Amino acid sequence: MAAQQRQRCAHAPTKLDLESLNWRVVLTLLDWRWSPQQIAATLKRTYPNDKARHVSHETIYTAIYAVPRGELRRQLIGCLRHGHGTRLPRSRCTDRTGQIPDMVSIHVRPPEMENRIMPGHWEGDFIKGAGNKSSVGMPVKLNMTAPVTQTATPSGYLVQFLLPKDVNLASAPEPEDARVQLRAVPPTQVAVIRYSGLWSASNDAEHLAKLQAALRDANLLWQGEPNYSRYNPPFTPWFIRRNEIWLRVAESP
Repeated sequence: MAAQQRQRCAHAPTKLDLESLNWRVVLTLLDWRWSPQQIAATLKRTYPNDKARHVSHETIYTAIYAVPRGELRRQLIGCLRHGHGTRLPRSRCTDRTGQIPDMVSIHVRPPEMENRIMPGHWEGDFIKGAGNKSSVGMPVKLNMTAPVTQTATPSGYLVQFLLPKDVNLASAPEPEDARVQLRAVPPTQVAVIRYSGLWSASNDAEHLAKLQAALRDANLLWQGEPNYSRYNPPFTPWFIRRNEIWLRVAESP
């Protein structure tokens, strides 16, 4: 019994077992030319409460170089930025930490700058001169909100996002680009289907057909073009993205 227990401990499953879900996620992100450091940080940020999904960049490197020699090993090493055939010990590498003497982070700054009251307190402050006449400007910061919606129009796609909850039409800054417009959207009833995956025409068409079929089964009519809603940044892995399609439900006669 003791020998069997030691054998089980010696062959305990690893977080990056070749058959595990974590390994398939890592393979996908490596194929996207993500570094092991980026992958490790993304997994930790995406699954903050699921430590079984967390892997360090050292674990990823170890798993790659543990693959037996062959085509798969060559492909995996080819995804790494340096592409070394063997893992180099850190003692042989140049220590790239602390190369900027007396470096101070941008976050270490006087507290009065956080209010952004005076010119110069914004990273995006600018000064125009000469032909444009002298002026000092400070941008107005608006946090991006989700979802970002996209609807087909005769002239192209209309892209929209919601103003932050503490901003209304009266207090919102006036856009400098004439193509950007602020408008109030009246409440409406929509039918929604939620799905993950890539932002591709085939994926959208498949789920639009499912939503339309569900509305027909429910004897409901819709009107207007579908509204495609994206909730995640483009760098979010496809398998954890939140996508939605909205169809405006027609009012009953």
